[in-house]
Amino acid sequence: MFSADFNTKQPLPDLFASFNMKRGLLRREQILAAVYQLDDCGCVIKTDEAFVFGDEIRLSLSLNMPLESASTPLLTGRIAGVRKYCSNFFYAVEFKGDMDDSATADIARIRALLERKVALKGRRKSRRSPGTPPALRAARA
Repeated sequence: MFSADFNTKQPLPDLFASFNMKRGLLRREQILAAVYQLDDCGCVIKTDEAFVFGDEIRLSLSLNMPLESASTPLLTGRIAGVRKYCSNFFYAVEFKGDMDDSATADIARIRALLERKVALKGRRKSRRSPGTPPALRAARA
């Protein structure tokens, strides 16, 4: 069971969910949504598209970083929670339990890359001193 806390402060860096929405009779549109939480059982995405609790959604996760990228094949999930925020919605998407091993490995790899990136960002921020002008910071690095 996936439990979402709808952490709306910051999306996960460089991680997006993409899914197709049917527009009219013959047209489909690919939608990119920011991902705010990710674990083995599901994710929280933010989009302006309207879904209903219990809807089934097929999405793909992609992490695009300068040196390394990772993505998952199409994952099937269901909308397990909805929260409205201004003109957007936060959706808790619970992945189906019948995922294959490669999809599970891809999600684990994305999570590992994200943890590494966040740790590096934290170290970089702690290294900077707040009173130092940017020119001196660049000279020190």
